[in-house]
Amino acid sequence: MKVVRLKCPVCGREFEARFSGPHDLPPGFPFCSPRCKLIDLGRWLSEEYKISVPLPGAESLSEGEKKLLVKAFTAEDDPDGFFEGEDHREAEGDA
Repeated sequence: MKVVRLKCPVCGREFEARFSGPHDLPPGFPFCSPRCKLIDLGRWLSEEYKISVPLPGAESLSEGEKKLLVKAFTAEDDPDGFFEGEDHREAEGDA
């Protein structure tokens, strides 16, 4: 069993993590406690954390594929129906 000293990415506290194998991560890894793990999850869910790098291969998407992605990611946040009724047959033909 390998013991490694780590620093919690949420609270900064140093703690020891025990690894018994290359694919056996300690419970809660890389956080020092379940509390810090939940704080981190809450930050992702509240969009405090964001991935600001474009998706790999996004530049090769057709216009129809881009429209479908926009609709998929904004449908729930579209109370005014901005994306409703758009013609997506072009995207279906591209697939």
